[in-house]
Amino acid sequence: MIIALEGNFAYSFILGVLAAVNPCGFVLLPTYLIFFLGTKEEENLPSSERLRRALVVSSGISIGFLGIFFVIGVISRLFTQWIELNAKYASLAIGLILVVGGARMLTGWTPKFATPQMGGAQTKTFRATIIYGVAYAIASIGCTIGFLTTAVFGSIALNGFVSGVVSILLYGAGMAMLVAALTVSLAFAKTGIVTIIKNRLQIIQRLGAILVTLTGVYLLFYWYAAISEKRSASFVARIERGQTRVASFLQQQGAYRLAVVLTIILAVAIISNQTQDEVAVMMFAKLLAHPEVQEVVELRNKFGFMAYHGGGLEHLTDVIAQSAAEKSGASYYGVHQPRGLKWHVPSHEVSPKFSNSLKSFIDHVDVVITVHGFGRDGFFTSLLLGGRNRHLAGHLSTHLKQALPSYEICDDLETIPVDLRGLHDDNPVNLPRLGGVQVELPPRVRGVGRFWKDWQGDGLTPHTESLIEALVTTAKNWPLTK
Repeated sequence: MIIALEGNFAYSFILGVLAAVNPCGFVLLPTYLIFFLGTKEEENLPSSERLRRALVVSSGISIGFLGIFFVIGVISRLFTQWIELNAKYASLAIGLILVVGGARMLTGWTPKFATPQMGGAQTKTFRATIIYGVAYAIASIGCTIGFLTTAVFGSIALNGFVSGVVSILLYGAGMAMLVAALTVSLAFAKTGIVTIIKNRLQIIQRLGAILVTLTGVYLLFYWYAAISEKRSASFVARIERGQTRVASFLQQQGAYRLAVVLTIILAVAIISNQTQDEVAVMMFAKLLAHPEVQEVVELRNKFGFMAYHGGGLEHLTDVIAQSAAEKSGASYYGVHQPRGLKWHVPSHEVSPKFSNSLKSFIDHVDVVITVHGFGRDGFFTSLLLGGRNRHLAGHLSTHLKQALPSYEICDDLETIPVDLRGLHDDNPVNLPRLGGVQVELPPRVRGVGRFWKDWQGDGLTPHTESLIEALVTTAKNWPLTK
């Protein structure tokens, strides 16, 4: 592609890059980037998943944007310019929609595509980004469609069909590569930014809501002035001057240099993420090699319990899971750390690639309950039921509510913090044939913490015993395949 960036081809590529920063829709690009930065994601998200999401989101934006441009471009070129001439009214409506949406976001509303989704919901997220790309395109038509129809589509008549197709592809590549490079760069910078602000991600989310609102206000003022043929407001004029500087800078770089830089950004991200994930997954192998770490596997029936953060890390999770497995005749897999080690390997890095015992367990059971411990403000009496097998989650919830009436049993994923939902493809809870449920237990129900400091009983606390009995009942009453 880079070799082909000469003459008309280079011009087509540059026009595609400039389409992403056109004066009509210029503010939609930073709004999209800030909103992407503020989206919630699971804790310790692997770089491969972060890259994949960045590419999916940027692809959706590009497909929506370019799809509208090419359809309207063909219509304008071959039939009528009515759509091109009247797009300003649709742009005004988009501005109004963004103002209303931004105002709602300031009150706490979050669009469905602002959180990572799994399975079928992932399609909805991709569809939502395409819709944003469509809005981006409609707002931009008045400023850029003329270049597409004359310079890009016009090359078909001037230089032949093949040359015209190449020009169209390079136009699309210019726009898509700029958006993808910005999104990927932000996706990997996101880790450091979120670390800096720690648990204050809502600051970025609030900033995104404000920017969405201001973007809507900008579009309203911009297109009202265009429709009424009045002078633009001063703040609109300042933004236009900023857009002109950005566009001039990109033009000065030239098609070849831009293509090289954007290609390098995407290539480095793709290559480095693979290396980072390979190193990260090996953490589990190193943990198992520790001389004081015990890896336990007990194969019984097709129902399984797991506690791979057991021992000194998440206190009593291994005792609870192993006891429930023994009493119900279920299988068990656990990693028990000695007191004081506290080596936390994220669930998506607990891989059967590095453990024959874990592989044999996953291959043996049909369904599993993984037992974890957590502590978080506002959840001291909450048991969280994540994982992908929602039927089993409902089944388990029924027994837990009967056994632990003083606790809140959260079996609705929307009420569970994103990083505790257990929905990652590589999370062991989702690896058996029918998947499973990830149970997050607060300290109190495990019998640890200040609540039990004056308790004088022997063995496990009454709450913990009731929890185990609920797990046993759940396993015994779950229909298993022979």
